Amino acid sequence: MKKSKFLSLVMVVGFLVLVLPIVFKGDLNRSGEAYFEASPDSEYVVMRVYLNDVSRSYQMLMTPERELLFVKMNGRDTYTTNGAIWMYKARDNVSHDYVRIVYDSDIALPPSLFQRLYAWLFIHITGFDINKMEMKPLN
Repeated sequence: MKKSKFLSLVMVVGFLVLVLPIVFKGDLNRSGEAYFEASPDSEYVVMRVYLNDVSRSYQMLMTPERELLFVKMNGRDTYTTNGAIWMYKARDNVSHDYVRIVYDSDIALPPSLFQRLYAWLFIHITGFDINKMEMKPLN
């Protein structure tokens, strides 16, 4: 009985840790600019999103069909470079596959289930709509 109460408490706290940051970001259903680059195999699109009148930017990863897989909030003043770095285990002799927009964090490929769930919640709670973005290539 004690274990089940503890497990329930852990699940509730975990859910709140996941959802509360998204809720406090507010309504993001607005236009803006998305600087993007597709992976060499065209499986993913990485982008840096700047929403109008929002003091932060977002690093995102999506499929070519515009399914959002990864979201990370960044400061608005973070520099956007002219390209992304795509690394692959088989080709580049690294320990894992990832993508990085220089000066941003690495995104492991494929994104984890937790990252996909967070992206799904981000879209449904904040109202973010990728179709309202003006898409601009990074290079």
